[in-house]
Amino acid sequence: MRGGAIFISYRREDAAGEAGRLSDHLARRFGQTRVFIDIDTIAPGTDFVVELNRALAETRVVLVIIGRRWLDVTDTTGARRLDRADDFVRREIESALTGGVRVVPVLVQGAAMPTEADLPAALAPLATRQAIAIQHEEFGADAQRLADAIAPLVEVDAVQPWRQPRVVIPAAMTAVLLVGAAGWQWQRAADTAAILRGLSMTMRPCSCGMTSSSASGTRVVFPAPGGACTMTEGPSCTAFFSSGRMASMG
Repeated sequence: MRGGAIFISYRREDAAGEAGRLSDHLARRFGQTRVFIDIDTIAPGTDFVVELNRALAETRVVLVIIGRRWLDVTDTTGARRLDRADDFVRREIESALTGGVRVVPVLVQGAAMPTEADLPAALAPLATRQAIAIQHEEFGADAQRLADAIAPLVEVDAVQPWRQPRVVIPAAMTAVLLVGAAGWQWQRAADTAAILRGLSMTMRPCSCGMTSSSASGTRVVFPAPGGACTMTEGPSCTAFFSSGRMASMG
């Protein structure tokens, strides 16, 4: 698990479904490698305690999923598991509190926030942590609100996949592009000038518009708007109609 990770602490007997659903949501937002949830993250045959300690050491935020049974789950002897020093959930939260990791209580199933009187002395600081509630009916919106709240902690060194990387063009390449563009503009201007020189004309009046003589001796007629000239003078002529089309006339 990479640094800047999210550690999800929960009791399977209490809120396994909500924890798994939240894990999937956060993995889509931040990436699978940044979300630690024991059922998916700890490989079979590995030491559970070692893996938990390693994960907590790389964690930026611990989400404590608290459902209606979180406080009251008991062991086989009937003792409350939260009161046992070797209870894994207690150890996760205690390690985070003493290690300076951000701890966020996440209330599900309509559960209330535990008070200091409800908690063992080692977990008493949890009671004063600001909680966030996730309702079943508004799960998507509430989970998104939670993700936005912890994003500054998690994304501090993350590459956000939905953002396009900035394209940096080296100065030399920029210069080449500018020179190429300027050359293209110059060539275009030169071609235009050559065309105009080839069509250089001395204009004189004619019956339906204007005529001119080009170097090749071709007669060119510019008709009056809406009109059409009839030219019989010269071997051939080109009439330019107001529509912009050209027609050769004998």
